[in-house]
Amino acid sequence: MKTLGVIGGLGPQTTADLYRRIGELVDVSKTGQRPHIIIDSIPITTYLENENIIHEREFEPVLPYLINAAINLEKSGADFIVLACNSLHIFTKEITEAINVPFVSITDTVVQTVLEKGYKKVGLLGTIRTNSSKMYDIPLKKQGVDLYKLDVERQKELNKTIIRLINNTYDQSDSIIFHDAVYKLFDNGVEGVILACTDLHLLMNVTDNFEIIDAMEVLAQRSAKIIQNG
Repeated sequence: MKTLGVIGGLGPQTTADLYRRIGELVDVSKTGQRPHIIIDSIPITTYLENENIIHEREFEPVLPYLINAAINLEKSGADFIVLACNSLHIFTKEITEAINVPFVSITDTVVQTVLEKGYKKVGLLGTIRTNSSKMYDIPLKKQGVDLYKLDVERQKELNKTIIRLINNTYDQSDSIIFHDAVYKLFDNGVEGVILACTDLHLLMNVTDNFEIIDAMEVLAQRSAKIIQNG
């Protein structure tokens, strides 16, 4: 089996959920052992995290943390590496160039899932940073898929919700904000909504019956497949 390295801590609960979900997906009846997963939870300050998500300030101070984590994971024996955060995939190129093992992109994985489902119109829920980076717009447009986003005011509210999710201070009002955003996108005629923030899955209800592409879930599925099958 392959060893997975996870750049985590953004936020901690999502990193823990990713670890748990991969463990569930790997079929130990076939592998005969639990997956080997190494996590480097980067010590980013909450101030830097909050400022960048809310105010979209430069993320450059975060890059050394990501590079160091990726290098440390490779040195520790990781055969491939993932990053449990959508927004920081703006540094995919830098991370990839810093290591000699594959970096499995959450963006590429989500786009591939959209194509496999045959969608032509999808909605996007993520941070302002993710939206402005066009990390999903460009590859989806190349494949003939239209991408719909929230209006400015709803996006600001969603950003605040994401901060509360990361800091584990969210409540029922955040679930209302999230579901309002989802239904607004479906009102635009989308076939599915991409949860392009790995923390947003925390607001899903078991009774939800709309079509969601959860970035955290598809990354877990792809990681488990690589671990098990190489």
